[in-house]
Amino acid sequence: MALVFGLRTRGSVMANRRWIRLVPAALLGAGMAAAIGVGVAGASAEGARKAPLYGPNIVVSGFSCTTGATPTAATFGTVVVNTPGHDGVLTGELSIKSGSPNTTYSVADEQDPGDCVSIIQIASLTTNGQGNANVHFRVARIPSATRFWIGLEAGGFSQVYGSSAVSLD
Repeated sequence: MALVFGLRTRGSVMANRRWIRLVPAALLGAGMAAAIGVGVAGASAEGARKAPLYGPNIVVSGFSCTTGATPTAATFGTVVVNTPGHDGVLTGELSIKSGSPNTTYSVADEQDPGDCVSIIQIASLTTNGQGNANVHFRVARIPSATRFWIGLEAGGFSQVYGSSAVSLD
């Protein structure tokens, strides 16, 4: 027995009626799933966002206000940023992995549009003997900013790491 567009070409009328009822229900379910998927994909970024940390010298590898640090062959940790509750605050956590051991880094936030390539220190961290460290931060958010990334430097800019930029509400 062959199927053509969900209808049996041979068989009873009752069997064809069942197929006629099932096919539209299946198509409706697939359409709803696709619509939900598009709605989620097109939604503005809400909640915390995670970005890789690139280095060890993004001054050489490059960066921009809208994209953050240009990806390098290696990553050196992650940055998680958030704008909780739309209350004018940017929060986050930076985790550097395999940086220079026992080194103190200055941390700066970059907010675009508004305050890109800021060298104003918002935090500092000192790595352990393996070059690992974490720091939490909380700073004022520039009201117009929608893209955020974090930079850190040590040794008079001989080491400059940066994250890729993330979009937040």
